[in-house]
Amino acid sequence: MKVRVFTDGASQGNPGEASVGISMEYEEEGVKVRERYGFYIGEATNNVAEYLALVCALRIAKEKGAKEVEIFVDSELIYKQIIGVYIVRSQKLQGLFREAKELLESFDSFSISHLPRRMNKEADSLANMALKLYRMAKVRL
Repeated sequence: MKVRVFTDGASQGNPGEASVGISMEYEEEGVKVRERYGFYIGEATNNVAEYLALVCALRIAKEKGAKEVEIFVDSELIYKQIIGVYIVRSQKLQGLFREAKELLESFDSFSISHLPRRMNKEADSLANMALKLYRMAKVRL
């Protein structure tokens, strides 16, 4: 099974309250399936949120039995680190980078592409919605 994944991370304050958004598409028994995820992740930088979005998406794809994954990110940093153009210097990102690479290598094949932010609106919206819902719940408690 091939899965198409769009990911985004959001951080209010950098670091600040952060969340991730994931949009996933695949076919199962001839039926097109679309899944959407948004998670609040606590305090993090935007780059940590971007990596966590990627790692979460890859874990979900793996659990679904995906053999191939096609990934779309709007973070140029994440994209260029994954393809080996940039070195991961940040200690905070090194563990997430290694986990992402290990997950990617566990698939039969993968591709990763950089998208302009305007073309990744759904994942961005999911990340922002997760943050908004967390804040709303927090106010009511």
